[in-house]
Amino acid sequence: MRVIKFALQNFRRNFWISMITASILALALVSVNLLLAVNVLAGTAVRAIESRVDVSVYFKPAVGEGIVKNIRSSLENMPEVRAVRYVSADAALAAFRDRHTDDELVVGALTEIGQNPLGSALIIQAASADHYPVIMRAIEQPAYQDYIDEKNFDDYRAVVGRINTIAGRVEHFGFAISAVFALIALLIVTNSIRIAVYTRREEIGIMRLVGASSAFIRAPFFLEGLLWSVIAVAATAALVLAGAGAADPSVARFFEGTTFSLAGYFREHALFIFGAELLGTWVLVLFAESLAMRRYLKV
Repeated sequence: MRVIKFALQNFRRNFWISMITASILALALVSVNLLLAVNVLAGTAVRAIESRVDVSVYFKPAVGEGIVKNIRSSLENMPEVRAVRYVSADAALAAFRDRHTDDELVVGALTEIGQNPLGSALIIQAASADHYPVIMRAIEQPAYQDYIDEKNFDDYRAVVGRINTIAGRVEHFGFAISAVFALIALLIVTNSIRIAVYTRREEIGIMRLVGASSAFIRAPFFLEGLLWSVIAVAATAALVLAGAGAADPSVARFFEGTTFSLAGYFREHALFIFGAELLGTWVLVLFAESLAMRRYLKV
């Protein structure tokens, strides 16, 4: 109880210094959470793109439905393939007409031909983006070349690579900002402890004269550091959850068709994220306090 009392006294005596210290710690934590949000958004973007990538294989009009379905069965047996969708020639023609309803030239050409110029198709999705090269090699084997008219493979690598490059650059910048704030927090905490030790130098001298142990003298400072950490993490959690909630409409528009929520992610993992940040912040504060007390508190 005495340790708690002394810690609260220190906090009240140096209230504004304590608030500044907690604010600096909160800024460092906000930068860490921004970095986490960027990584989560980048990963979600890559997964969303990969889920929409497919290989479209168009067959010649003369190829029978049985041959196409045999090829489909062969592809479905591959472990790299997640799903194969069959599109009949009639369905392909209907979709083509719908896309060009307002194009009189195309409609006139189809009428002039008088028959379906399109063949059936297979839409192939891989279990993972890394499996598409294997699927492409399977499609390009000589046994299928007489049946296939065209292959349309979306160049997902360029898009995914661009997202990963941007995310990597932002991540490096975020690490740099976090390191700067961590260094500033370390210096601020160290100076705050120096001031606290200086203002209590007479009390500490009396405590030492009456036989107080080093652990008893140090304990209020460590408890005060825990209080700084709790305030910083609480402020960070409030800012991050509010910011993520405000950003959710924009995130939802960007990831249209998915149920991803940035605020939901932080709420779901709040215990782990903010618990780890509380522990890490307190360790940083303890380290800074140890440095300050080793030099200025001769115990």
